[in-house]
Amino acid sequence: MGLRSMTSDSIEVLDLLQVLELKILPMSTIETFNILSITSAMHGLQGMSDKEPEVRKILTLLFKKFRYNNSISILSPVDISNLLIGFKSMVGCVEVDMFMTLIADRWKDHDGIDNNDNRNNLYVPDGNCNRFSSLDIALSLYGLQSMNINHCPNVLVIIRKLTNALLHCKCSLSSKHVGISLYGLKTLSVYHNITEITQLIDVLSKNIATQPKDLLSAQSLGMSMLGLAGCASNRTDVCSLIYALTPRISELDPQSCSNVLSSIYNMKSESREIRFFLSEISKHMDNFVKPMTTQELSAAYYGLQGMSSSHHEVIDVLAALNKKLAVTSSIHSFSSQEIGNILFGLQSMTTTGIVNTSKGKGGSKRKSSSKSGGKKSSSSSSSSSSSSRNTSDDGGVDSKGLNDASTAESSLSTILSILGTAADLIDRCPEIMKPRDIANALYGM
Repeated sequence: MGLRSMTSDSIEVLDLLQVLELKILPMSTIETFNILSITSAMHGLQGMSDKEPEVRKILTLLFKKFRYNNSISILSPVDISNLLIGFKSMVGCVEVDMFMTLIADRWKDHDGIDNNDNRNNLYVPDGNCNRFSSLDIALSLYGLQSMNINHCPNVLVIIRKLTNALLHCKCSLSSKHVGISLYGLKTLSVYHNITEITQLIDVLSKNIATQPKDLLSAQSLGMSMLGLAGCASNRTDVCSLIYALTPRISELDPQSCSNVLSSIYNMKSESREIRFFLSEISKHMDNFVKPMTTQELSAAYYGLQGMSSSHHEVIDVLAALNKKLAVTSSIHSFSSQEIGNILFGLQSMTTTGIVNTSKGKGGSKRKSSSKSGGKKSSSSSSSSSSSSRNTSDDGGVDSKGLNDASTAESSLSTILSILGTAADLIDRCPEIMKPRDIANALYGM
């Protein structure tokens, strides 16, 4: 367990693993490796990559000690979470896949969840070993954060068992454990066509929705959304999960704001759940204690690339970001890449079809060239059930189109503001803009 804060990037760590392997090899008695020894050893591997042969050799030896120890017939939830957390930095290989199979074989299906997070309860083979705590669920999922299903297909068996444990729970995941659990999905959530993944997200949504008053910290919210990065908003499971998270938003800070907005880059504001989410995010963007960094702002703007300027929730977020940008740009210069990312995030926004009154009474007006110009989008009250949410625009969160002159002027002013600031950033950029960054900037416009 002593290596748990170290990574396999260091040659010294790999040399140490190689020496430890030579010490494990001669051991012939399986009694020297009981369940506590194995879980502690695996817990210490959480920073190790299975791309390294030294790590895979250690895994093989631990697997053999585990497999041939018949006294370990049933794993407790604490054992399972400690074993799975050891795979945190592993993408999956033959050795990892074999380990997943063995864990599943010795995992008794658990019928509930217990909020007692006492980690001192060691393995006891009795009727009390079948209850997961909120922490056990969170750490188990957290350990799967790097897994590639193509390299480790048996992780799906583990996911089915975790889903079953969560499905029959009588309590909700705590606010802190929501963030840890969802962060564990960051490589798994994009698999939209795999039943085990969508079922897990559905069950997580229902669990999270049961405690709307247990508010999420800024860190938990940021971790939760990072776990969904790359997911599309045309998925009902993802939209239901975001809808369940929205009432629990209580605070933001610069880092969490950047994490949240950068995670929605593959989502679109046509989804009412996304608009509802953005409306809550914008309410908490004026309370930051310190300015956003150039990197945080760049990532936040970049995440808006699927958001349409025809929705006022998007404009509210954009306006709040513009205020942050004005403060930061007065202090710091932005790199070529950061400027390119900021403008790239504007690609779904337009000034076409918006009344231009910025030149005063004598100013010209631009007529709408879009098919939807002049139409009013319908709205109705939001459904209270997350499972019944969908991504159509036939109801839900009120999102009026930008049709009246005052709102249209506000939208145009917000978009033109960021364009003007971007021009100033380019002029002050301390480096020559790279071709790729110029291409991103132009694509965004």
